[in-house]
Amino acid sequence: MKVRHLLILALLAVACRPSVNPDPEPGPGAESADTTQAKVLPDLKVLTLEVPDFPDAEVTLGEENADILFPFGADVSGVRLDFTVPEGITADPESGSSFNLTKKGKIFLRREEDGAAAQFAVTSSFKEPTGVRGLFLPSPDHTSSFITYDNVCSSLDLMEELNFNTLFVCTWAATKTAWDSPLLLKETTYSSAAEGNMYSGYTGGSGDALKDIISEAHKRDIKVVLWFEYGFMHRVGGVDLTDPLLSKHPGWIGIDNKGGYSNYNGTDYYLNAYDPEVQGFFLSLIKEALVLYPDLDGVMGDDRMPAMPVNSGYDPLTKAAYAAANDGAEPSLNYNSTAWQNFRLRILNDFAADIYRTVKGIKPSAAVCFSPNNYPWCKQNLMQDWPTWVSEGNADLICVQCYIPANYEDYVTLSLRYLKPSMFCPVMILKNGSNILSEADIKSEIAFNRKMLTAGESQFWFDGIFQRKELFKSLYPDKAINPL
Repeated sequence: MKVRHLLILALLAVACRPSVNPDPEPGPGAESADTTQAKVLPDLKVLTLEVPDFPDAEVTLGEENADILFPFGADVSGVRLDFTVPEGITADPESGSSFNLTKKGKIFLRREEDGAAAQFAVTSSFKEPTGVRGLFLPSPDHTSSFITYDNVCSSLDLMEELNFNTLFVCTWAATKTAWDSPLLLKETTYSSAAEGNMYSGYTGGSGDALKDIISEAHKRDIKVVLWFEYGFMHRVGGVDLTDPLLSKHPGWIGIDNKGGYSNYNGTDYYLNAYDPEVQGFFLSLIKEALVLYPDLDGVMGDDRMPAMPVNSGYDPLTKAAYAAANDGAEPSLNYNSTAWQNFRLRILNDFAADIYRTVKGIKPSAAVCFSPNNYPWCKQNLMQDWPTWVSEGNADLICVQCYIPANYEDYVTLSLRYLKPSMFCPVMILKNGSNILSEADIKSEIAFNRKMLTAGESQFWFDGIFQRKELFKSLYPDKAINPL
């Protein structure tokens, strides 16, 4: 009886034991099958992971997940991921697929041998906001925003409120500087240095507009770059031989292939940028500014420096230099002749290098910036070969003038063929006379800059922010690290 009772009890225990079913296999792409709690076997993992569209992204790879640190502003809604897994493991989605990393991405891994499965997570994070948020300040002839100390403070307060971080201050225009220049007085017929100062009517503060702009800007964490707006251009509309500079140096004017004054489109007339004396004058102005204002953050050449109308170079000095370098040959009257054009381009490219060496020789931390026109148009019309300045290491920041809203994305895309996004800051035309760039265009252009990972953007010109304050508050909600 005892044995019989024991057998009956054993049978009852087996009958009452709960059944154990194997884990159901998830269907293809079945996200609902949550395997996050499953034990991760050593070979169910991602071995390597790369983000080919974002080479600057930093990948932290773990056993069960990866976090990708993207540049500020990167569009991560469709990111291609290239990854490898151990032999015998399949991945869904496959390597090379696009992931929406605005939320957690998932890679499902399965071992072919026994069907063991695991889930690998991919998350995204972003570096701190970084970029130039610049404003161009034209001469006081075009704006009253900085003509008194109170104006300086209130205008910079607004920049700080809207989280702009760079001011490009017009320094040279219509034969005037933004400071009392001993050099300008020496080389012109001005009766005093103050006469040649475009801010001669400035009142309040220290009495020196540029000194106050730099000092007050730095209090607000705003950098100041001197913008040589006119560059080699003499003036618009014609040549004035009574101009204070030409009165003393009439031979400094450029000559075209017909023996007339060198000009661009019959309007913009230029000094002779190929003349070593003219070049020396501008290099000396740059030196003077950096010595007088040692706290400056940089210097900017414009679409007019280095630049020269393509029909230029027919002055005796430049023709003689060409002949000396070409066995006595005269330059071609066809100003598009390859040999003649390359000769003149080399002179201007060397001047870009001279600017760079001059600035860095006085203040190595100062940025050397240029704001040229679009390439290759600028080379074909104004002898601006800025991709060479970049490739030869003579620029820290290129601010191409991308002024036509309908062509904005094309200009940005084309410019990025010649330089890295980290040194490209496109210029938007926020204000043009009485016209103001639409809110829709501002939003779309800045959004495109973020997509292309440019080093921020700048606005031409300052007074436009008065009409777009609320928009910029929303577009720049936080401060950004200034790469200059």
